[in-house]
Amino acid sequence: MLDEDTCECNFICSKECDYGHYLDRDVCECIRYIEEQTCDNTCTEPHVQNEDTCECECPMATVCMAAGTFFSAETCMCEQSTCEIQCPRRFSIDYAVCGCVCLTECLDPRKPVLNLDKCKCKRS
Repeated sequence: MLDEDTCECNFICSKECDYGHYLDRDVCECIRYIEEQTCDNTCTEPHVQNEDTCECECPMATVCMAAGTFFSAETCMCEQSTCEIQCPRRFSIDYAVCGCVCLTECLDPRKPVLNLDKCKCKRS
């Protein structure tokens, strides 16, 4: 490449860098921008290791569609619950903890406040 100020040819860096590095063409050097972690723990089946956090987790989480089931992070499968609870109107059963939860979201600006006792949106 011609440097017009000095009328001299400059060296063109065409070095290839590994994944996680970028090329600084001024000094023709690869610079790391992704820090590599070395995970030293091992996971037991069916769990796999998350390469970013080094934690053991299920290879994929799923939503259990069958009634009375919940996803278990211990077995990485949908399991049948032994929960016999009956929830009030508007509440849903959380089979993993065997309790009632309110999943209502108050998106109407006229009724922006959630009444957790009744699981119902109300005016402020």
